[in-house]
Amino acid sequence: MRVTIFGTGDVGLVTGACLAEVGNHVLCVDVDAARIEALGHGRMPIFEPGLEPRVAANRRAGRPDFRTEWKEIRSPDFTRVRAALGSRVMFNGRNIYDPGQVEQAGIAYYGIGRGRSVAAAVGEVA
Repeated sequence: MRVTIFGTGDVGLVTGACLAEVGNHVLCVDVDAARIEALGHGRMPIFEPGLEPRVAANRRAGRPDFRTEWKEIRSPDFTRVRAALGSRVMFNGRNIYDPGQVEQAGIAYYGIGRGRSVAAAVGEVA
């Protein structure tokens, strides 16, 4: 399976490492170029027991891949995104998309900090 993780902090990096560990091809994207560069050189920006050797082993296997930019992020085809989603909900902490455009494609969109609470969204999905 191909998985994209946005953010390489505590949650994103550990999740990406674990998904890669079980054989998934993982792309980890972060806007912090210094963090991505450090990861590319095998330096972990956070401490988590066992994380560094797990990431190193999976990097040798070609997963995960760390990038600061991915062209599909800037202007995705939301119709294709909707088709790929199991539940048609998108949470976006970066607020880079126009909510109207995403919702027009049939995806419930929750830009964190834009007035619609995550708790409400989770209740709607459940």
